[in-house]
Amino acid sequence: MILAMLRCWDIRRADVNWLDEPNHWKPRPVILLDQTDDGNGWYAVYVTSKVSRYAHRSDAVKLDWRREGLDRPSLALCDEILIINNEDIHERLGILTPRDVNMVEDRVEWDE
Repeated sequence: MILAMLRCWDIRRADVNWLDEPNHWKPRPVILLDQTDDGNGWYAVYVTSKVSRYAHRSDAVKLDWRREGLDRPSLALCDEILIINNEDIHERLGILTPRDVNMVEDRVEWDE
């Protein structure tokens, strides 16, 4: 992985825990929000294709999935900010559209 290639608002496949089974992990799409202060990882949010299960949530952003490089309708789940180590971030799937950048920014709540 060439770290210089990682950018804010990239949609990447990364090794993260399952939403409904935290003791299991798998490669799944995430949106990179910002690099950690130490440069060893990224803050990110989950992307899920389980639209009917999560669409009711106030933190969910319906993504422009076709334009953003995803293969099915998807949501960004903005209530939990992940910290992902650089070595756990893999291939780039796409990048958020400007509309979705604004929507995700509005829904993400950074803990102070």
